Amino acid sequence: MNAPAVLRRRAGARGDEAVTVAKGPFVILVHSLLAIAPEQRDDFWISMPLGDIGAAQAERTLEQWMRPMAAAA
Repeated sequence: MNAPAVLRRRAGARGDEAVTVAKGPFVILVHSLLAIAPEQRDDFWISMPLGDIGAAQAERTLEQWMRPMAAAA
């Protein structure tokens, strides 16, 4: 959850370049990615040492994290 990560966005005329949007803990960047309008999320992804994930996988990950917290409350 606190692993170092980078939020990236497709750029360039053909979308073949990547621009770094933010760096920080994975959990913060998941929230940042999900704050982007749904119709724009396909242009963003999170890179981390274990690999890259897109918005759909980030959303599933966040839901899994929140489940145990909700059950304990």
